[in-house]
Amino acid sequence: MQNYARPNRFQYFADILILIGLVIVCALAFGLLGKMVSADIFNMNFQGFLNFMADNSWFEKVENLKLYNVFSTFGAWVVSGFLLFRIRKYRTSDFWRFRQPEIPRTWLLLPFLFLSAIFVASFLLYLNQNINIPPGLREGLGSDASEKLLAKMLEMNTIGELMMNLLVIALVPALFEEIFFRGTLQPLMIGFTGNAHAGILFSSLLFAAIHLNIMQIIPMFFLAVVLGYLFHYTKSLLPGIIMHFCNNALAVLANYYSDSSTIAKKVADDTYVPGVWEVLLFTVILGGIFYYFHKQSKLELINE
Repeated sequence: MQNYARPNRFQYFADILILIGLVIVCALAFGLLGKMVSADIFNMNFQGFLNFMADNSWFEKVENLKLYNVFSTFGAWVVSGFLLFRIRKYRTSDFWRFRQPEIPRTWLLLPFLFLSAIFVASFLLYLNQNINIPPGLREGLGSDASEKLLAKMLEMNTIGELMMNLLVIALVPALFEEIFFRGTLQPLMIGFTGNAHAGILFSSLLFAAIHLNIMQIIPMFFLAVVLGYLFHYTKSLLPGIIMHFCNNALAVLANYYSDSSTIAKKVADDTYVPGVWEVLLFTVILGGIFYYFHKQSKLELINE
């Protein structure tokens, strides 16, 4: 099990509040920086620069939107945590653990874990979409807006655009979000609650909520829990980053091949529903893998 050496819950709570403030400030600052990078600011006068920064039509170009997203998420999910560690004088390596997993056979089991989680999440997505959610609530929680935004970013016509989306929509969010939600927020939540399970669940709920899509919040929460426990047991961010990337890449590839493949079309449209026996089988596999992780972590504690 991971050992967090600071038992003072007030300090953990203060860390979380500072982190929230840093997320907001860094997201805004780096978002503006991303917008500035695409502008010919050196040939603008001051008024022209102010007009450019206030012009929302800049976001209508999908390339600009992707650039802004990379910069703002880097600020929100990476820089905020780094600044917190500098302010509090914490060692970054105690949180961002880019190392080999401590659980044996993690790499061997990871493909089965990913496949099982995806099938179960697909069934949970089907259940989520069949919940009667009032249109006003959907709009208020940003579901329609986030879906339209993602659809715009997923528009692809060439291999080059596919490769760009695999980088910008699949790899970058996987890396940045795992660094923040599993590597930064989750340890703080565990320390604040005093319970690993509670910390993982709260972090996962925030992960699902931050995506502002109530029509997918249940499967997002489920996948976040899987990633949270994966990090908790393996003590490494690498398996979670790879699994997160594969999940995002699946969505990108499904959208790219949706016109030529029936299955890809169903995945892209969120209409693929696995059979009951498939869901039961993959639920058992998923439970078995985490039971193995749990037993191995206990053995490590005994050996220590």
